[in-house]
Amino acid sequence: MVAHSASSANRDLSWPALTGKRELRGSTGIGLSVACWISETLEFAVVPMWPIAKMEGRKVPLEKWKELDYRTPLEIRRDSKFRMKCGVAVLAGKSGLVVIDIDSESSWDEFVGMQDMPRTMELSTHSGRQLIFRDDTGITFKTQGGQLARGVDVRGRGGLFVVYDPGQPERHFTDLTSPAELPGWLRAAIPLAGTRGHRKGNAPPRKKVDVEAIVRGIPPGQHHDRLNALALALVNRGGISDQAWYDLATSVLANSREGTDGKGNARDPFSDAEIMDFLHTAQAKRREEIAAERAEPGQKYRDAQLTRSFDSVTEEDVIWLWERYLACGFLTQLDGEKGQAKTFIIADVIARATTGRAMPGEEESICDPIDVFYFAEDVPAQVRKRLRAAGADLSRVHLPDPDYVDAIIRAKGATEALADEEDLRLLLPDGAGVMLEMIRQSGAALVIWDPIMDYLQEDIQTGIDASVRRALDPIARGLEQLGVAGLSVRHMNKDPKAAARHRGGGSTAFQNRARVHLVTGRLAEEYSECGTFGLAMVDNNFTRRVDGTLAFDVVDSDIKLDNRGNMIGKIEWHDLEEDITTDTLTRGSDGEGNGKGPRPDKRNMIIHILDEMGKQKRKWDAAEAKQHILEKLSEMGIDGANPATINNARKASWITTQSRKGDVGKNDWVWPVNRVPRQRNDA
Repeated sequence: MVAHSASSANRDLSWPALTGKRELRGSTGIGLSVACWISETLEFAVVPMWPIAKMEGRKVPLEKWKELDYRTPLEIRRDSKFRMKCGVAVLAGKSGLVVIDIDSESSWDEFVGMQDMPRTMELSTHSGRQLIFRDDTGITFKTQGGQLARGVDVRGRGGLFVVYDPGQPERHFTDLTSPAELPGWLRAAIPLAGTRGHRKGNAPPRKKVDVEAIVRGIPPGQHHDRLNALALALVNRGGISDQAWYDLATSVLANSREGTDGKGNARDPFSDAEIMDFLHTAQAKRREEIAAERAEPGQKYRDAQLTRSFDSVTEEDVIWLWERYLACGFLTQLDGEKGQAKTFIIADVIARATTGRAMPGEEESICDPIDVFYFAEDVPAQVRKRLRAAGADLSRVHLPDPDYVDAIIRAKGATEALADEEDLRLLLPDGAGVMLEMIRQSGAALVIWDPIMDYLQEDIQTGIDASVRRALDPIARGLEQLGVAGLSVRHMNKDPKAAARHRGGGSTAFQNRARVHLVTGRLAEEYSECGTFGLAMVDNNFTRRVDGTLAFDVVDSDIKLDNRGNMIGKIEWHDLEEDITTDTLTRGSDGEGNGKGPRPDKRNMIIHILDEMGKQKRKWDAAEAKQHILEKLSEMGIDGANPATINNARKASWITTQSRKGDVGKNDWVWPVNRVPRQRNDA
């Protein structure tokens, strides 16, 4: 901690001089200037305060301050609370300070008596002055009121003192000398004035109380305060019997000028009842503290209404842009490996959204043309080509203006805007405010991050749930307030054997924070007649997920890609293939005969075998059917199958069982006459 050590006699110590020639009244920035000056010059921890007059004389911080610590001037400038017309307070304990708040000079003079008082940093207040001392002993002095002497308070651990208030020009430093070391005699008195502070790391022995330090040099008229302090100290450190207290207190009084008041006039000695009352008062106070510490959790909030019933909640219908895939006000997560047509899917969805065409798998559109905001990693010129190839209305697709920072500076002013420099980056979570304002100004009903990892701050740990949620929560809440659908895109990890829900790169918090989880991939060779790629739904938190995979191909458009005659690709959608699960999709072939992971799961292989069996005959003996399935699997190099897997495949193929009359325990499998595919829009 560093402060000016030069004498203040020849310096202008007024606040206007210390804050860069600002006028004291009417300036909204003086609180910020004061806070930065204190942080940089004095290296104290500061907190913004509501104007004292506005809070009817109470000193109320503008933020939760007990967890705060020292902040640099740059961190202070980034805090919007300091840019209000606020006051400034210093956190005493966090700054290594002990502050004596003197509202009664006579009481303070009586308390000090003939003790040595060094020159130290001093602050003028509305009703007195404050002396600011440095304490490097590690003792955490508790903030107290009126226990050193009448009208003399202590600000220590858990305390703060106001150094500037917009409505109190008399509150300012009158001496900027470096804070002096807390005098030993004063240090000995403060912990005994009701505090149970202890040295950091090692608590002092509970039964050791320095009685000599308490009674040494008691000024006339201070017997009452010193006995009160002694009683509190003994009770807080383990207690004392009535007889031991009486013997100690009478011994203290016998070695002091008990029979005089603060002015040296004679007074009556303490009676036995008065002596014992010091102890009993301290014991009662300690019992109250213990009761408060043992009170039920949350008891201090009992008078506040903190709950309500769901009967008071207004129900709202989910509004879909793409039924079961994209919902207004919520995030959808799309995962896929590099080269698996994610960007083509995005371009196709944007084109359909901006022109009001039906989404993939839908027979007719369920929404009118909408605007879309696109945060993309690719060069805008190439993105434009993909959007044109997909047939998008480019006037409805928005992206960040490359000069958006300059626009903010022009609107807010350079000083204020640059104070928010970190918040101006399009990175989550700090940049969520700028992103949401861009979305709001564009009027978009759908926003896309492609990929989401490019829009996370460097300190976000993408493999840790709490860190990812911290990044996504501001934007997710913002989308809900704006009623805008969000789609975030993510690359897959390098574990091809993992289930589809675990293939996305990073923490599962990405798909858990979203309400719908989609994956895309290349279809395995056995499904090549269905298409080259597929889009499937892993989870849906709103309703039953869409089973199966929407197959598609990437074909040439009529938009030129390069000077070699290649054309930009676009999506050509096919049917919903119910037999291709999400796991089959993400573990499929790379299209060149090289398997990326396990072959399609046994259930789907059995479904294909059952389809072939149904073409041979409609009714099979159950035992014969199971044996036939096992033989076919063996021909494919698969050794056996779990009975439950076979039964699940039978149910998925709509094959029923029929008991034989007269043959106990025997039954047949009966194939449907015409299998009607399940519709995607089924409830």
